[in-house]
Amino acid sequence: MPPPEPFLILAPPEYVIVRKLQFFREGGSQKHLRDISRMLTALGEEWGRDN
Repeated sequence: MPPPEPFLILAPPEYVIVRKLQFFREGGSQKHLRDISRMLTALGEEWGRDN
């Protein structure tokens, strides 16, 4: 049974960062590195740390 509308699936930050690194490696566009930098800034210092 499909989920009720509206339905939104978001990728976790780790996935997006890895994909942007892959895109950067393939094409060399600095845009991907800027995006990663902005994502990490927005996520804050505590993101990704094990407590």
